[in-house]
Amino acid sequence: MTFIIRKIRRRPNGQEVVRDQPVNKTELTVGRATECDIYLPDLTVSLNHATIEAAGTSIRVQATSDRPIKAKGKFGTRFVFPSKDETTIKIGPYQIKIYKEDGNDAIIVATERTEEKSQMLQPEDEEKIFSLKKAVIGKRSHAWFWALVTLFVAVVAPLYYFYSDRKADVSNPIEIRADQELIGTRVDQLWLSGPMSLAHTSLADNCNACHLNAFESVQDVTCLSSGCHDGIRNHAEQDDLWASKPPLSAGEEILRTVAQATGKNEMACGSCHMEHNGREGIILTSENTCNDCHAEMDTRLASTELINVSHFDVDHPNFRPTVITEPHFDNPVTARISLDDNPKSYSGLKFPHDIHLEAGGAVAKQAIDLADEWGFEEVLGCEDCHQTNAAGALFLPVNMEENCGMCHSLAFDQDPETGYVRTLRHGEPQDVIASMQDFYNSSAARLFDEANTGGSTRRRPGDVAQLREDNRLVDSLVFASDRAKQRVAEIFNEGGACYDCHVVVEPEDGDPLKYDISHVSVEEQFMTKTTFHHESHDFMNCLDCHEAETSDSATDVLLPGIDNCLDCHRGETTVNFIPSSCLMCHEYHDDTHQPFMTPHNSSRSRHASLWPRREDAVASADDSLPQSVVVAADTMDVMQD
Repeated sequence: MTFIIRKIRRRPNGQEVVRDQPVNKTELTVGRATECDIYLPDLTVSLNHATIEAAGTSIRVQATSDRPIKAKGKFGTRFVFPSKDETTIKIGPYQIKIYKEDGNDAIIVATERTEEKSQMLQPEDEEKIFSLKKAVIGKRSHAWFWALVTLFVAVVAPLYYFYSDRKADVSNPIEIRADQELIGTRVDQLWLSGPMSLAHTSLADNCNACHLNAFESVQDVTCLSSGCHDGIRNHAEQDDLWASKPPLSAGEEILRTVAQATGKNEMACGSCHMEHNGREGIILTSENTCNDCHAEMDTRLASTELINVSHFDVDHPNFRPTVITEPHFDNPVTARISLDDNPKSYSGLKFPHDIHLEAGGAVAKQAIDLADEWGFEEVLGCEDCHQTNAAGALFLPVNMEENCGMCHSLAFDQDPETGYVRTLRHGEPQDVIASMQDFYNSSAARLFDEANTGGSTRRRPGDVAQLREDNRLVDSLVFASDRAKQRVAEIFNEGGACYDCHVVVEPEDGDPLKYDISHVSVEEQFMTKTTFHHESHDFMNCLDCHEAETSDSATDVLLPGIDNCLDCHRGETTVNFIPSSCLMCHEYHDDTHQPFMTPHNSSRSRHASLWPRREDAVASADDSLPQSVVVAADTMDVMQD
């Protein structure tokens, strides 16, 4: 048997909208449940209210709930009608007509809502009946309550603790923590964006040490004039730093405006040193931080002498060591020259590395003879003369007494009776000449007697004999002076102690007592703009980088070029090589604050005068800083000690 479920809906103008749905069943279900064949959404209708069944020539309507059905003007639970007659039943506000159309065997079941909404329960009535609104606080009140709680906990209470700490005696930790111990923690911890770095971990419970004003970024005056970082130097002149920065995009301009509104200067310490990142540290190591300015610096800063660089393994220039062009004892003239130009360093010394490293040469044979005394191998090695400093970064200066003196002796005389060895004084040519004069003058009489009298001290009495002896003494002094000049000439000429290592300045008038040596100046560090740790490369052979075996002159600069480094190191994004950012070799500030630098830069030694001092630090700001800042600085000093 086929039913046609006809749904009738009337528009506001009275026009009917009819939709038919054929159903091939012998029984239809009627109710408020959505799975019913005839869906009647109203609270006066049960979930499963009734069934309509076609049985032969009859139609049976059976109630399936405790609610009755209205048909033929009366209520009941079961009705039977002939299928050929039109029958009308009423369930809730709905009128259901059951009939057949001419020429169609299907039974049509037409449903239509016939009562107005005001006369029946609506879906909103269902919400009122079954909702818990009346039993609990309303949504609006609920939202306002938690908004006020959040405002108090996250804003009012932290502000109270912030300003109460400023009034407390910060030199007394008990008073600082008195309020927070009452509740077990500080409520202003809610404002923390992350844990403190290890360098500032002692300030974790003292926000006021850095944050002087509420809702304002940490200012440079706090860092530079608080006793913590007051000696740190800036990267360059402030005006040059501004000029070298690239132009900002529209989005970056908006971000800068917002930052400035909260008191954050674009060139402030906090723009690079970002705290509350935990153990990640407070130094930006990305090479983009440097490349923003250095990639095209010459286009924005015409006065710069720096070469543009944007990536280590793409366009980094070759190294430019600082070499001595004119040696001087106190103020040698230096210049930075690229290794591409084959620079020469004029130290005033002579030292052929190739002779000292030659296997089977005279030096190697001497090393074998002195092996028991100094521990030499069959061939001299770099480590026999060059020793790294305590930090393992640079090398200790080579000096005559401890290094060269192992093989090169400055002895010039030995007492035949006592065996005492007399040596020349190193480093002062005039002292060497004076020592030779003193030595020969002091033994003038003895030398003359040995040469003329055979060592006898007897003389005849009388003035003539005394005069003769005085003449002999004068002659002995002249003899001693000649011997001294002879020995001095030997020392400062080929084969002499000074000549082999120093550039000798010969006297213009030929007087042997006026010999001198050229000024001596040796670079303590060629690469003054970078750091290099030999200790981290100790698995390599020195000769892998320094071509000392083929160097026959002390003027050779035995530094490897950038191509040598690129065998292992590439940019920070490399996969198959050692990732190397700018900060692996370069530092933004000088070495005054090494404990705050990255680990691979912590042992560097360099002159503090390479960069000018930061000029925008607030002068004499200590008087305006809270006492908490001073206490924080003292704490940091204790940590460093």
